[in-house]
Amino acid sequence: MIPRTRVPRATGNRGAPVARGLVGALAIIASWTCAAAESSVSFRGVAVPDRSGTVMTVEGPADPAGLGFTLPHEHVFIDLAAPFGTRLPGPADDAERRRFERPFTTEQATALLPQAFTGNRDALVLDDPAVAIRELELFRDAGGGTLVDLTTSVGRNPAGLVDVARRSGVRIVMGTGFYRTAWHPPDLPQRSIDDLVEQMVREIVDGERESGVRAGIIGEISAEDLRRDPDSDEVRVLRAAARAARLTGAAVSLHSHIGRPEKWHVAVDILLHEGLDPARIVVGHVTGVDVGFVESLLRRGVYVQFDTLGAPFFASLPALDTRPNLDVILELVRRGHAERLLLSQDVCTKFQLRRHGGAGYTFVPLHVVPWLRSKGVAESSIRRIVERNPADVLTFRAPQGPGPAGTPAR
Repeated sequence: MIPRTRVPRATGNRGAPVARGLVGALAIIASWTCAAAESSVSFRGVAVPDRSGTVMTVEGPADPAGLGFTLPHEHVFIDLAAPFGTRLPGPADDAERRRFERPFTTEQATALLPQAFTGNRDALVLDDPAVAIRELELFRDAGGGTLVDLTTSVGRNPAGLVDVARRSGVRIVMGTGFYRTAWHPPDLPQRSIDDLVEQMVREIVDGERESGVRAGIIGEISAEDLRRDPDSDEVRVLRAAARAARLTGAAVSLHSHIGRPEKWHVAVDILLHEGLDPARIVVGHVTGVDVGFVESLLRRGVYVQFDTLGAPFFASLPALDTRPNLDVILELVRRGHAERLLLSQDVCTKFQLRRHGGAGYTFVPLHVVPWLRSKGVAESSIRRIVERNPADVLTFRAPQGPGPAGTPAR
């Protein structure tokens, strides 16, 4: 565990004096203390405070207006390699096993890229605080203010997030919940939906059990294995996420099935059936679909998140004009949908780090935003997408009861 040494927060380019920020944070904490005492919403003995109008970072409460340029779907610490060879197929022979187990190096990146998620264990693990700090500093220097770490049950390091946030000067919001089935805790099939709700609520209200660091969003929640009658574990997790979101006022960010967009609507159906406000739903991993399909999601009132931007796995050509996602984003802005769009990169492997020749956390601020400007997108629309929209998602709403509001599933 990383020592939680107190280091003065770097102000970066935020422009607000540190003292004023501390005064604001103390005021928010005081208001939450009163709200907790008066809270009429509770779940399994947890009194849920009304945190509406505020954002929870790993260092504590923050004013949504001070988040700045925000990446809403990233990972600072993560271990995607854990299930390979157990729940997921591992190397097929000795040659593949040697390749899979050797340390990752920059020189190997190009050769390993075709098997990016199965070719090398070390490439799937981000666990070096020094590297994380440097990568976040590059984002800060590119104008970044806040990053959302959506690592849940796959190598999350809450105390580490606090440390790198302090040292890099980038605000970090931590997620809670459960990722894809192969990465679920072994006992999850035996746990009730209420058990799953309780864990998410407690991590938002009281903090993660060992570190006390509080989550500020629910996600990323997987929406791939959506079998019904009986519900798959991922469907049960979706239901739990919706109920935890209603109880706490947090938003839900989805890991959607890339390549199976028809499932994206099914996941939204499940969340709406549980009574979740569509404005608290982020449909993630939107890629490879046309404008019309994205508009079918937007008409439901959800946020759509293009969060694979700059990833070498999804674009074989470097020129921005050849990336179809950007064409879709541009057309959506032109059609007046800027108020429901989110942009990010989903850094989750060593391939993607600047240290190893990737775009890191800087592709959106250094490449996508200038490209949008060059296409005539108004500065107000850009600010809406990279600042106001993620701030709206991260801002808590008033807590409600956990029961469904009766919205029928399609």
